[in-house]
Amino acid sequence: MALYMPLFKACTNLRSLTLLHAHLTVTGLQNDHLASTKLIESYSQMGSVQTSRLVFDRFPNPDSFMWGVLIKCYVWNGLFQEAIFVYQNMLERLAEPNKFVFPSVLRACSAINDLRMGEKVHARIVKSGFESDPVVETTLLSVYGETGRLYDARRIFDAMSMRDVVSWSSIISTYVQNGQASEGLEIFRKMVVEGMEIDSVTMLSVAEACAELGLWRVGKSSHGYVVRRNIGSDHEALGSSLVAMYGKFGDLCSAEKLFRNGVYQSVTSWTAMISSYNQNGCYLEALGTFIEMLGLNVESYAREHMVEEALSLFVQMLIEGIMPDSFALASALSACGMIGLSELGCQIHCLIIKTYLPNEFVENALIDVYSKCGFINSATRVFIDTQQGSVITWNSIMCGFSQNGYSKEALSLFDEMYAKHLDMMK
Repeated sequence: MALYMPLFKACTNLRSLTLLHAHLTVTGLQNDHLASTKLIESYSQMGSVQTSRLVFDRFPNPDSFMWGVLIKCYVWNGLFQEAIFVYQNMLERLAEPNKFVFPSVLRACSAINDLRMGEKVHARIVKSGFESDPVVETTLLSVYGETGRLYDARRIFDAMSMRDVVSWSSIISTYVQNGQASEGLEIFRKMVVEGMEIDSVTMLSVAEACAELGLWRVGKSSHGYVVRRNIGSDHEALGSSLVAMYGKFGDLCSAEKLFRNGVYQSVTSWTAMISSYNQNGCYLEALGTFIEMLGLNVESYAREHMVEEALSLFVQMLIEGIMPDSFALASALSACGMIGLSELGCQIHCLIIKTYLPNEFVENALIDVYSKCGFINSATRVFIDTQQGSVITWNSIMCGFSQNGYSKEALSLFDEMYAKHLDMMK
């Protein structure tokens, strides 16, 4: 069977894995323990948990290891309730869980906040004699922390015979995430005194604690420690946390410097920088950074995720009495077009009519938002009011007609533009 292991790694899609599965069946290896376990795992990694379950159900007398693999597969795919059902089924069939089963079940309980089931699993861990296992201990600590059970998390931490960086980081995070940042920093100090290794996860919680407590000096010192020790130079969450920390301190200069050096730039760091501007009343800078992010196409899902944030920034600017410039207006219109907010787009159009002189940049944005929202007549009226400006304006209205299924009209506009001798290369 060992000869087939490289073939599992070579399977990059369901088709190739299914062919390998068929070959194993033909050669009589489908009931081999290692083969079945790898099939369960591999199907799950490709998102086909149902097939994983079929392989499992066809295997005679699965042992606790195979049960554990199946439970882990459900957790991998976010099927937490199903993972718990499999665990219960395992107990009903009198299969005794090993220490590798419990962490996955605990994760499932935590994910759906099933504290009662989590307590039952903990009791089973004690009964089975695995409470002192480092992996099980750390998982229990993390789960109790995630569910707000500070007393239980601390009790487990204090009872640990051996504490590593993961357990220390977990208890610090537990206190910080549950509104007890001071206690989290106190545990961090003890961690340093005991000479424990400190990693990026630890420092992420420290940065969050400093931000929450407004400890500028401690936060600055912690950042310096991160730089000197080269901790988490590629850790996106840590970088974002540091940017957010400086933002809460009101130290936008440090936040910008950290963000702009490019080391930590990710969706979360862009979000942290935008939020920092917003918290400090720098709405124009926040909106500008958002549009910059869109222009760089930072992870496609962020484009839609952040649109409402951009519009709230625009509205906040108006509430604060800050009159938006043409860039801010065009940006807000672009955001409306992205998620089809035609009503808000019309309101912004009214603001433009009342407040601003004609501006090609804004007019093109108006044509774009009306077109994307399906109001091609409104887009046409804006186009006519522009007195048929540059080739960019012509392109905007032609795209609008094409997007709304008026291909003939778009071609007619092209002919009209050509007849007016516009320089199409500009």
